[in-house]
Amino acid sequence: MRHIDKLIFLILSLTVFFLACDDGGVKPLQGFLEISYQLEKAQGVQPSYQTAIWLENEQGELVRSLLVSEYLSYGGYNDSTICPDWSKLANWSKVSPEEFDAVTAATPGIGNNVLKVDCRKANLLPGKYIYCVQVHILENYNVLFKGAIMLNGENVESIATAKYIPRQHPLAGNVLSHVKARYIPG
Repeated sequence: MRHIDKLIFLILSLTVFFLACDDGGVKPLQGFLEISYQLEKAQGVQPSYQTAIWLENEQGELVRSLLVSEYLSYGGYNDSTICPDWSKLANWSKVSPEEFDAVTAATPGIGNNVLKVDCRKANLLPGKYIYCVQVHILENYNVLFKGAIMLNGENVESIATAKYIPRQHPLAGNVLSHVKARYIPG
């Protein structure tokens, strides 16, 4: 009888384990999320152009950091005036070395930029996401573009809107523009 009890316990334990691991059959999307944006030169000031790109869920919680400029990732996140929205969400001091390496990059250059994210590798499940692109200008001036995009396996595009922090910089308010995202099924 003792072996039967152990067998029943093992079966129940495995059942609980597999139920806990079951994601309902939802698998990461195949395809790519492209986030494009344009950086412009400013006249009369030299912006830092420190950049953070990330995804949020509909509740405003961080889903994943997608790109973080080197200075910002190596300690600039401690400066509350540089990309403050991302810095508040990211808890970057506790990020794993793998995530740090995966998203840390050189500061994007002037001109058109495209960040291409492999949805399967990023473990992006179908659903609605808020994509965010924040660029530090100088001092406490930042610009944040946000847009919503539904990732459900169909080709879709979205255009983001700007929020200026604390307000639009008089000489460099337009350093970030044309922020949009598109999903390309794969």
